[in-house]
This record gives sequence, C-alpha cells and structure tokens, in this order.
Amino acid sequence: MRKFLFERVLRVLHKCMHAGPAYPPGPGYPPMPPAGYPPVPGPSYPPSKSYYVIRSRLNGLVLDVEAENRNPGARVVTWNHKPGNCDNQLWYDDFITGTVRSKLNDFALDWNGRHN
Repeated sequence: MRKFLFERVLRVLHKCMHAGPAYPPGPGYPPMPPAGYPPVPGPSYPPSKSYYVIRSRLNGLVLDVEAENRNPGARVVTWNHKPGNCDNQLWYDDFITGTVRSKLNDFALDWNGRHN
C-alpha cells in the first residue's frame, strides 16, 4: 500500500513539475527581470526557502528520505511524521529548476520507474 501511494504521489508531482514554466510570477513575487537586465534592489528573487512535509490524505503518512540517507539515489518512503524538524521529512520548492527538493541533501524528488 505504501509503495502504491508513494508512486501515485510522485506521478502527480511529476505532472505538476512539467505542466508549465518553472517559476511563473504571481501574487507576492516580484516579476522576473528581462534577460541581461541588472538586478533590481528589493525583495529577493526567487523567494527564500519555505520547508513543508508532504502528507498523504489517505493515511496521514509523510514522504521521508529513508534512514536519513544523504547519498544520491536514496530511497524515499512514506513514514509516520516525526516531531520536531526532521530534515529527512522536510521538502521545499526550487523555483529555479521547478523541482521539489529535500532539506536533508538538497536532491530533487524523482521517480526512476522501478517497483521495489
């Protein structure tokens, strides 16, 4: 059940990441300056990192980098939410690349298609 849920979440995230531009300007974000234009003083661009957990509505489990593995190819599983700031369960949006990344190792959430 966990494997099915995780694969479904990754498919949805993959569709969302490839649905449009990586960083569309919107409310609260400054417009993107034209290419080659010098930086304009003001709010930082892109916005600072805001960490969050990705929680299943089905069972309340969250995405977790298994065993706090910091190496490339680390498995991501669903697990009970741990109290406190557990970096292996915190994620952020990278507006430059349009990816969801782990606070633990800054690697992008990706699905390789294997079912193990």
